[in-house]
This record gives sequence, structure tokens and C-alpha cells, in this order.
Amino acid sequence: MSSAALVLAARTNGAKSRGPKTADGKRRSAANSRTHGLYSAKITPDAEAEAEFCELLPALIAEYQPVTPIQRRIIESLAQAIAGIHWTWRLTQAVFDRGVLDHPDQSQPVRARVFDVFGSQANLLARIDTLERRFTNEWRAAIALLENRPNQLTRVPETVEAAPIGPPAEIQKFGERTGSAALITAPMEPPAQLQKFGERTECPTLTGTCPLLTLNYPYMKIGVIVFPGSNRDHDAWYTLTANLGVQAEYIWHDVANLAGYDAVILPGGFSYGDYLRCGAIARFSPVMGAIRKFAAEGGLVFGICNGFQILVEAGLLPGALIRNRHLRFVCKKIGLKVATDDSPFTSELRRGQVIHVPVAHGEGQYVADERTLDELEAEDRVAFRYVENPNGSARDIAGILSRERNVLGMMPHPEDACEPLMGSTDGLGIFRSLLSAVAVQ
Repeated sequence: MSSAALVLAARTNGAKSRGPKTADGKRRSAANSRTHGLYSAKITPDAEAEAEFCELLPALIAEYQPVTPIQRRIIESLAQAIAGIHWTWRLTQAVFDRGVLDHPDQSQPVRARVFDVFGSQANLLARIDTLERRFTNEWRAAIALLENRPNQLTRVPETVEAAPIGPPAEIQKFGERTGSAALITAPMEPPAQLQKFGERTECPTLTGTCPLLTLNYPYMKIGVIVFPGSNRDHDAWYTLTANLGVQAEYIWHDVANLAGYDAVILPGGFSYGDYLRCGAIARFSPVMGAIRKFAAEGGLVFGICNGFQILVEAGLLPGALIRNRHLRFVCKKIGLKVATDDSPFTSELRRGQVIHVPVAHGEGQYVADERTLDELEAEDRVAFRYVENPNGSARDIAGILSRERNVLGMMPHPEDACEPLMGSTDGLGIFRSLLSAVAVQ
């Protein structure tokens, strides 16, 4: 048979196939897909996770009896989290079986065996660990929202009479899932054989203070301003939508109304080519009038790098940003010391904590007269300081707050430190603080 005929026959047979039909066949197919996915570094949800979600959702709805769309969405997040946790255990089991138990030289250390089998994809353990942490935090956050804890917006309207939506007693404590058979299908702790193995999946970027969180908050909407020349707008949008599950939208620079937005972000880049001065032209964009009004009404405004420069040029923050002292563009990861935790942007961080995020700028040296600098420090409005000053900024200032504390400008890029693959997740603490502040408003 010719090659063309073989291809045609394969396509014909493939079109007829509907996959395995028995439960055992589906299980084996899912296991095979997981293994090959690991080799190609494609970690995607398997059919078992989808099936478990479809089974969990109606059971959870029956248990919690949600009465509002928000409560329904949180129930969906809880089902996704439980199914996701179990899925990560199956992934870990696949790595364990193929990379550890089946290795010909059992005398080698575990990580050495995994490296032998998966080669360049040996960071799979860290990636799977990240996923499990993400789903675990989503599980915890969903339970917290369903418990109607203070400062959360999950509220049953007073005019609606419905059963309480608190979690069933058998799953109030994480790890004690021993209730409804329709809901509880596996313990919420990894199988014993994986617990010790899991201790070997350490990754320095995962041990920070800002664990990943993907719970969606459908009542929040964050705007990301796009000027001609912006180039970090997608980074900010991706952090909000992919890493934090928040609804975010791009806002073109000629928009004159920010009604409906809970917070706005001015991203990094080179607005209008940085002609005249960085941010000097962008300050005249129509959207800046809307941002001034938004900030005056108490809205949260976050300017990153070029966004910080624009906020300074627009008079929303004091001081100025000029050429780096050494007159060179600087692009590297730096340490930032949290100077205050009393702001909507740093409430999830600790005063004195050091986080690691990248900088990328040529005009990032913050300067101001001594009176302004003293005022910033006296009013606790310095948000971040450089551990090692990369640009000559006065008093190592990396970020400052407005007098009302609802506007933050900073030169470093926390949006580029929100995924383990980027080398740090420390930036998530800033965005989580922002979202927490919006939730309380």
C-alpha cells in the first residue's frame, strides 16, 4: 500500500473511532495520555478531571443550595478545585511510576531518576506542585467565601429565604472529607506513597509568601489602559485573568469614562515613543481625565514603570522620574523591601518583607525635593524601597502612594513575577492585595 493510501486509511479509521468504550479502557487511555503529555511537557486536564467535575457540581449544588449567581460561580470554582487537586495527584503518580518505580537503577536518588527519564522536562515536578498549590488555595478561598466570612461579598439577599449556604460539617476542616458519598470520592490528602515523594518536588520559586490563586471573582472588573506604545499591557491582563481569574479588559487611551471598573492599571512600555519625556504626552490622553476623576472618587489606580511615569507627569503622584544615574538601561531581577503594609496594594505583604521582581527601564531614577521626600516618609507613603538601588533613586524609593493611598506608582514590574516559570511569584502579593481591597469596597 502506498504512503498516500496508508495516510488515507489511518484518517478514515481515526474518523470512525470514538475512543475506548469501557471504563477500564477509558482509564487506560487517560493514563496513556497523561504519560505522553508529561514527556511533551503538555500538562492539560484529563478526561477523569472533567468527569469528576461533572459529578461533583450537582452534588455540591445540592449540598450548598446557592441562591445567587455569585454563589453558583463559587460552587463551580470549588468543584474545579477538588477535581484539579485529584488530577495533580494522578500526574504526580504518573511521574512517580514512570520516573521512579520503573527506573532500572533503583539505587539512584529520586530526582536523579526523574532527570534520567524526563530529561529537559524534569521541572515537571515543580510545575505539578504549583498546580496543586493553586487548586488548594482555590479550594480554601471558595470555602472561605461560602462560609460568609467578614469582608466577603457573598451575601444572601435579605429578601430571599433560603437554606444557609455554610459548608457541610464534614468538610469544614481541610482534609476531613468523609461525608456524602456522591461528593466525597477520595481523601483530600495525597496518597501515602506520594507524600514523601512530594517532599522532593521543592522549587525555590514556590516557597515565597504569595501562593497562586485562581478563584474567579465575577463581581470585579479591572481595566488595563493601553496607550500607543504600551508593551506590558498584555502582561498585566494575563496576570489578572490567567493567574488570578479576574475579569479584566483593555481600555484604549481615548476612552473618557471608567464607569463600571473597580480598579485601573497603567502598564509599562513606551507610551507615544517616550518623546519629550516619558509620560509627558500620555498625560494629555482623554483617558487621563477619566483616571483623575476615578482616583478623586476613591478608585484604585496602579501605575507600573511607564504607568508610574505617566502618573507623575499627570500630577497624581509627586516628584519626577529621570534618566538612570549611570545613564544605562537596566533590566534584571532585583530585591524590593516592603516599606508599608498599610495600603490597598500591600495589605497581603508584610512590612520589611523582601520580594523579588524584575526592573526594565532607562528613566527610573525617582527624584523629589527634600520636603516632598520627608513628607512621603512621615505619611508612610513610600510603598517599596530597593534593596540594591539600580538607578540612583532618592532614598532607594521604588514605589510611592498618593496622599489618599488609593494611587500607587512603582518602577519594578510585579506583573512579570507571577508565575514560577518566570522565576518568581512574589508579584502576586501586590495584585492579591489590590483584589482584596476591591472586594472589601
